[in-house]
Amino acid sequence: MIVANTKLLKTERVKRGLSKTDLAKKLGVNHSVIVRVEQAKGTSPRTAKAICDFFNLPFEELFTIVEQPSGR
Repeated sequence: MIVANTKLLKTERVKRGLSKTDLAKKLGVNHSVIVRVEQAKGTSPRTAKAICDFFNLPFEELFTIVEQPSGR
């Protein structure tokens, strides 16, 4: 699962004067996607890349890959 560095993501968004809705529109995603990302609930590789590209920050700075237990 790809999880955001929520503090950095929110800081970068606010620094640019963007609401969650504004960022969602700029990325072409639903507002709920940004809400989930900022709540560290995971995101898709495509959305993570779009966010990194938008903020011009490396993936490793904005996101972490967390392994989920297999449940077996």
